[in-house]
Amino acid sequence: MGATPKWITLALTLPEINHPWLAEFSQSLFDILAQYDVALIGGDTTKGAMSITITAQGTVEKGKALCRHLAQVGDGIYVSGSLGESAAGLAKLCQNSTACYDDVLIQRHLRPTPRIALGQLLTQFSRCAIDISDGLLADLGHILKASQCGAEIELSQLPLSEPLHAFCDEQPTQRTAEEYALTGGEDYELCFTLPPDQWATFEQRASQLAVKCHRIGRITSHRGIQLRRQGKPVALPDKIGFDHFA
Repeated sequence: MGATPKWITLALTLPEINHPWLAEFSQSLFDILAQYDVALIGGDTTKGAMSITITAQGTVEKGKALCRHLAQVGDGIYVSGSLGESAAGLAKLCQNSTACYDDVLIQRHLRPTPRIALGQLLTQFSRCAIDISDGLLADLGHILKASQCGAEIELSQLPLSEPLHAFCDEQPTQRTAEEYALTGGEDYELCFTLPPDQWATFEQRASQLAVKCHRIGRITSHRGIQLRRQGKPVALPDKIGFDHFA
């Protein structure tokens, strides 16, 4: 939401105490907290089926928070980074429990990068953003529902990486790279909207960050999402992303 991260709370439930696992988990957690100058301020530990729940808090200037309900007709739709890699990494792990953990796709699943700097930059240009956790179509749908508008997405503009294409080429009966990008989820990239008069300035400023941003479509007055390929309509997938209550 464009905030500066400040604190987290951690609720940790474990079936039993595993000291080596706890040491590795704690070290990894505190490494990322130190990177962003964030403090662990409380939480709880209990016995039971493994569950890790982290709640993050931060601060943002009044009126600058990036929300879901402020997309406007004519805005460009952008995404950061590349999409679909995390879901493909999970698929690799499910297929082969001894898969190399240095694999690009697996790393994208296990260690996503928080887009803190990009969110903070966006507060100067946008008022509308969401992180891609449920899948691009599902999370963009949250923006459209809250903003009471629709979207057109040009499939040829989706940022698809070479490792994702290579994985899908090796798995011809599985999902395509486009399907992973549209519905995979857990990329934790940002999907955001920008007014046309901000595109050029934002793209110039964003080029100084470590992550690329891509314009993939536009906000429209009709409801729902329309997919296009070179301007021609394409049907939506049967399943558009993760459903928390399915």
